[in-house]
Amino acid sequence: MIAFTTTSTPTGNGFAVIKREGGNLSTEISLKEGLPNTTYHVRLIQTPGGADCLVFDTTLTTNGQGNGNVHFSEALMSGTTDAFVDLSSMGIAGDFYNTPDVTLG
Repeated sequence: MIAFTTTSTPTGNGFAVIKREGGNLSTEISLKEGLPNTTYHVRLIQTPGGADCLVFDTTLTTNGQGNGNVHFSEALMSGTTDAFVDLSSMGIAGDFYNTPDVTLG
């Protein structure tokens, strides 16, 4: 479990679990006390290549209390040794969350 780091705008907190499962990379993301009723773009960025860094993989929408969860998987790219998660709100500048880069076991 990896905690999110935040910008000055967000007031929430959360975490992501990132793991390799065969030929896939999966993540479970939980955001707590973020902005209520807000949709975030979610990216699972595989490194060191970063070829998918401009691709939004899915969305996470918070409820009226600012809480939201999402789980998804994607194909593991050749040469991937690390990964991190990025959440960015749609239309609210400066409202984003990132995990540190995690070495895959």
